[in-house]
Amino acid sequence: MTRESRLSEGELDTLNTLYHDDGAWTPDEARARLARLGLALELGVLTRVQTLIGPLYLLSPDGRDAVFGTRHDAQSLTRQQDRAYLRLCLEHYGWTFASAADPVATDLKGLAGQRLLHPVHTPEGLALVGAQMTSGGFRPLAIKNLGDRLRSSANHRNFRVILFTPKPELGQDMAQHYAAFMTLIPLVPTGVTTIRHRVPTRVQIVPKDATPGTVEAGPYATRPVLVSIMAAGNLPACTADILALPRAERIARFRADLRMDKVIAETQLQRHYGLTHDDLPGVAFVEAVLRPRKNSSTLEVQTRLYLATTGLANKNDSALMHLVGVGEMRRMLGVTDPAQWVVSTAARHRVEDPDAVWQRGWQTVAIEYDSGHYGETLVLRKLDSFKSRGMHETIWGVPSSQRAKRLMRETAGRLTSPPLVTRWWQDSVLPPW
Repeated sequence: MTRESRLSEGELDTLNTLYHDDGAWTPDEARARLARLGLALELGVLTRVQTLIGPLYLLSPDGRDAVFGTRHDAQSLTRQQDRAYLRLCLEHYGWTFASAADPVATDLKGLAGQRLLHPVHTPEGLALVGAQMTSGGFRPLAIKNLGDRLRSSANHRNFRVILFTPKPELGQDMAQHYAAFMTLIPLVPTGVTTIRHRVPTRVQIVPKDATPGTVEAGPYATRPVLVSIMAAGNLPACTADILALPRAERIARFRADLRMDKVIAETQLQRHYGLTHDDLPGVAFVEAVLRPRKNSSTLEVQTRLYLATTGLANKNDSALMHLVGVGEMRRMLGVTDPAQWVVSTAARHRVEDPDAVWQRGWQTVAIEYDSGHYGETLVLRKLDSFKSRGMHETIWGVPSSQRAKRLMRETAGRLTSPPLVTRWWQDSVLPPW
């Protein structure tokens, strides 16, 4: 009996609704919709992710395989979460989506363009309603762009734009500029979330009284074993140096590296430090489901992301994953001196700004990580911009060998060395000791 055949047709239909209509479920919804929720979790057809409004369940790659017979061509993870947030906000107020057959609603939907706004019946009449929970909610610039685009139509046709956001203050000042037709409503519809300084947050803290996960106080592995693994090309030299240290020193190195990299994935914690979650009392983290390769939804990584500062949790998961990739490049390059490595955490990068700068002796090197989102034109613009800034060299990092080969073709020799293939999601190259 295959794993998929253990789910009934009715359960598969319910999971289909989850994916196409609901987006994600709260734990209460999951229990109500799936009588055999325990079996679904055992089979791995659902993925749990901690969000600003509490935990949500998404359909996993195994779930898509069970329901649709394929893991490919999946919807955006952030879009699924935001769809669930919108649905829960509407249920909170008792509002309903307008019928697709309603010509007025269809006309309003056309005004929204590609933005995720939907015609909704509200007490004030038909309105365009949107919701964003990921990235902390609607940013001021997004509100401005939306307001400028819809101001004329909203005033002329007398409809309102209503936006839901989980944070009470984010974007409110900007929304006031469009108060004649726009309302920004802060709402956590589930009522299940963590509040710090009166603001919802998905940040968690490793308990200070956590029992260390590693029992041995000495090195994670012996030097001869590490040398043999290095010789096979499976371990950066700086990682081997860390794994040969006593546990207390490995923890210290992790904390120092977290200050350099800004974000470290739990997979990297295990691979590069030989530590576990409970070895890090007091460290902030978020839970995330990540797709390391663009256009490849078959690989999803559920992991914790450890943060140098709690403010980094305001970034979306893709931006945090980007920083993880840059940190993996640093290890592959063997950079351990914080004075030589500066990472950018800017919300928006200008074309001429690399992800990190490596001061390699007298040479300044641009570091750029690319999960596949950069088109050929943008890659060439970046290379030209880095060169015009006086960068001696650009080192590119990618998550797959296919992307590396494509970049070498597109850049036609302008990259002086092949891109580094960073598989940061691999949690260990060592057997348990």
